[in-house]
Amino acid sequence: MAGWKLKEEAGGKLKASTLLEVIVSMIMIMIIFAIATGIVTNISRRSVSLKEIKAMSTLTFFLAKCESAPFITEQTFNYADFIVKRKVLKYRGDDRLREVRVVIYNEDEQKLAEGRKIVYVQ
Repeated sequence: MAGWKLKEEAGGKLKASTLLEVIVSMIMIMIIFAIATGIVTNISRRSVSLKEIKAMSTLTFFLAKCESAPFITEQTFNYADFIVKRKVLKYRGDDRLREVRVVIYNEDEQKLAEGRKIVYVQ
């Protein structure tokens, strides 16, 4: 019914878009959508994931804890959805210095965080 009222007010004819105008507008919308999708993908790929933040926190925890047990060892164990590889070596041949290396991996063996610390043994 509303269309009839508009048609009567316009003098019996309604102006409509041509098929070419509709196709051009659809192409413009598709181009804008493709650009927006590329931007969102790029931002999400570069952002730090929550898992990487947790891995850095776990790394900090184990590096802080290493001073209590600076014995020369090599350990691999699971901790909170991560695989932790901890290696303690002599640092430059000195018996009182230890180099502690901690590497955090996810379940797929992808490295998420890595750190090292030099510890003085008394």
